[in-house]
Amino acid sequence: MPGRLRDPSDMHRLAAGIERARAVRLANAPTPDDAVTSDAVPADAAPAGVVPTDAVPAAVGDTAGGDASDGGDASDGGATAGDATGGEAQVGSAIDTAPGTAVGTGDAGNTDPADPADPADPLDGLTVLVPRAPERAAGLVALLEARGARAVVSAAITRAPVDDVTPVDDAVAALARGAFTWVTVTSVNAIDELVAAASRAGTDLAAAPARWAAVGPATAAGLAAIDVDVELVPEENSARGLLAAFPPPGDALAPPRVLVPQGDLAAPRMVEGLAAAGYDPSVVTVYRTVSHPLSPEAVAAWREGTVDVVVLTSGSVAREVAAQLGAHGCVAGVAIGRPTARAAAEVDLRVDEVAPTADDAGLLAAIEAVARATANDRRARAASRTAAPAAALTPRRPAPTSSAPPAVTPPAVTPPAVTDETPATPGSPT
Repeated sequence: MPGRLRDPSDMHRLAAGIERARAVRLANAPTPDDAVTSDAVPADAAPAGVVPTDAVPAAVGDTAGGDASDGGDASDGGATAGDATGGEAQVGSAIDTAPGTAVGTGDAGNTDPADPADPADPLDGLTVLVPRAPERAAGLVALLEARGARAVVSAAITRAPVDDVTPVDDAVAALARGAFTWVTVTSVNAIDELVAAASRAGTDLAAAPARWAAVGPATAAGLAAIDVDVELVPEENSARGLLAAFPPPGDALAPPRVLVPQGDLAAPRMVEGLAAAGYDPSVVTVYRTVSHPLSPEAVAAWREGTVDVVVLTSGSVAREVAAQLGAHGCVAGVAIGRPTARAAAEVDLRVDEVAPTADDAGLLAAIEAVARATANDRRARAASRTAAPAAALTPRRPAPTSSAPPAVTPPAVTPPAVTDETPATPGSPT
């Protein structure tokens, strides 16, 4: 009834219901990351409105760098092993709290959706730096732009081939002969390199007599795209989750062999876990992770203070952001997992929120939590940015002038000094 809507408590409940409905729609939406792992997407196919649209090679891992050990628990690209082995949590970090809990600085208490001081959407007008290749960032960018945010997209890392592909070719040949019981894949980029090796050998990965495990849905989708039947995908998209889901090796006389293709930054957690479980892991490095220079637009936005949130999707991404841009205490950080958060803390990057799930929906939820918690801080920064240029461009007021002619000061007359040759003045002492 119209009369009931005038009651403040009813207005509060109505607004809260709208927020819950929006959250349900987001949660039920298909995971965008699964749709951007195809090789058919060109490297320069950035979505419209992305700033900048720099074409770069595919970034490492399912989320630009998340191999199963690179600190990258990113969107099934990375295991929780990480290469960040500790690191004290900095102030405002969500490293040691439950995922999805905002602990950064800001007005976290002012999150009432019915509060007229809050914007209609906390993401409206937010500037988010997404240091990923455009094709990897497309899903998150679409979600952000649908909410009124601006995404600045530029890859910080990229993939490079190994110097010697002989070990990769040998591993694929052994796989075709039935030498491995399992293949564990922790990155879409590893799939690309396995496919290249199979092409060189003239073999079909799908025909190999082995069981396949993928660290998450995006990696599984990449394998399905080449007709590989994936038997194991853990609920927790990480090395820890994959190890926990692995079946026992059985009572075979020899430990079953497992092929582990990975990047050069991979930490040993997956291999050590498989060995401890009774398997015989065989590691082959199939690609390298290398630095990629951030675009001038991304660098300028960071240095000018217009970036509100930076999204960190792996330990290597965090290290590159710190190396190329430096730490910025006013930029809130969102990490896709705890290992990434620890890696960010080690290089003095601020981490306000850890994504509740390692996918685009989880990243969006974390970004929204940060946006709500830091709304007042961002308004103050925006006001200072607006005031500073205005002050700098205001001309100085000229000194007041007068129509009267300038006063003429007569030259000073210095009396002559009295010496022995100077006649004495009458009446003066001699």
